[in-house]
Amino acid sequence: LKLDPTPGRGTGAREIGACPCGPADTMALSDLCSCRKASSSPDKEEALAAFKEADLAQLSIRIPQPCSRSGDWDPVQWVEAREAALHSGRFQDATALMQAVRLSTSEALRRQRYDASLGGKGVQLSRHCSRAEACHWFASSSVDVPEEGAGDGKACEPPIIVAPMAPLDVVSLLSSGLDCEGFGGRVASVRGPEHVQAQVAVVVDVSEFDAEGVVKTDGVPAWAVAQNNAMLRSDLSRFSEAAARHLRGGNCTMKHHLTAMIDPYVLVCPDVCVFRGGREEGYPFLDEPHKVHAVVTALPSQRPAMHVGRGEGVGSRPSEWYATDDDELALLQRLNLVGSAALQQVRGDSNAPVVLVLDALGCSQGGRHPHDSLANALRHWRKRFAGLYHVVVLACGPGAAGQQLASHLDTVVNKDVYAALMTKRLGSLTAWHWDETYLRLHINRQDFMRLGVLCQFLSKDCVLSHGQPSADPSKPARASSMVDNLLADRRSMHAGRTVTDLHGADAEVLETALTKRATERHCGR
Repeated sequence: LKLDPTPGRGTGAREIGACPCGPADTMALSDLCSCRKASSSPDKEEALAAFKEADLAQLSIRIPQPCSRSGDWDPVQWVEAREAALHSGRFQDATALMQAVRLSTSEALRRQRYDASLGGKGVQLSRHCSRAEACHWFASSSVDVPEEGAGDGKACEPPIIVAPMAPLDVVSLLSSGLDCEGFGGRVASVRGPEHVQAQVAVVVDVSEFDAEGVVKTDGVPAWAVAQNNAMLRSDLSRFSEAAARHLRGGNCTMKHHLTAMIDPYVLVCPDVCVFRGGREEGYPFLDEPHKVHAVVTALPSQRPAMHVGRGEGVGSRPSEWYATDDDELALLQRLNLVGSAALQQVRGDSNAPVVLVLDALGCSQGGRHPHDSLANALRHWRKRFAGLYHVVVLACGPGAAGQQLASHLDTVVNKDVYAALMTKRLGSLTAWHWDETYLRLHINRQDFMRLGVLCQFLSKDCVLSHGQPSADPSKPARASSMVDNLLADRRSMHAGRTVTDLHGADAEVLETALTKRATERHCGR
């Protein structure tokens, strides 16, 4: 591993090993890719065979220095090198590349500056980083529980946007207005009513602590995806160290407070600076860092005891529930505490709208917690807290696993939204803004965007399903026709598919009879 121990001081580097395919002085990440794809000549094959047996410390990979003009961080080369390492089965190379990301992030925080990956513009982190000592601990005894609305309890609360993305990817997408492939084009920067800049809060689920009970900031294992992602892309490590200093001299550590089974705490870190992109982009250094309020929480167990039951109906997935009420209560306490603490700390004295990006606690990106327990908890949490936020986004993680989890959670959490569509009772949904900026993130975005157009049409002086008078008698008939067309399109879209293949409203209607007994049995607690 060839690294400059003192970046920015001269051009010398400490050479540990050399690649047989080229001089060490000229090896770069792009050379690594070509090295792995060497020609079939016997000499090079023998050299590569010997090189494969070398230890990780003998890899001669010249990692670009992110904080010096001589070697800016190149995300494209990093992605190419990682793909080549994974394709050839050289996972030690991928580990070395992730270590390069950790070193470059630590160096940028130490120097409080970096050169952006695109354009090479120098960015002073000191101008964007806030005071880490401003973090606050919240428990049920110290948080202001928001008052419940004056509704009759039968109103349909605003939906939760369920996105198959990582939480920080959602934050970066909304904050910077980047193009997102597969989400219908450009997504505008997050705005509230009357173009007031919204405050964004993101939930960070941590699971790894050091021997002193402090949240790990360096050397986080790969399986702690959410924690690793937050530490590599932001200055959350500064807030973790400051929070640990607050607890010095006490009897409890950060781990004790965050993972307590009864009366847990959450840590709210205001104005965390996100200055790097995601892994799929090569962790680029951003031209314009953006700030987000982080709510750090942790579950008491990473592998709780579960009860797995057979699915109702042919081909249905098995149900997963907590085996003990203690684990279920611990999840509910954290969800309620996050919902209250984020409002209290982020909103403060201002009237700016608040956007909450939830993590699928314990279930996303390799989590081992039961999906049905989380879905049931979020369904009830939505009725209590969704109306208090401008929008709530539930991030379920990327990839096929994230898609599957998002589809399942959306079916349960937004069940009454789809039911309102099927029964044509949309009156309670018209008060929400149905902003297309957020609807594009939803797993079932096409139906949500069309439902949003319908609700906006109904909200404009139209007779709703409850029979109020209308200035335009033709609008109710046109609205009913729009609903019929939308449902007809869904039926034609799903023609010939089985019940287990369906998604959204159709799946809910067809599977209601099959899952009614199981749902009542588990939700009755």
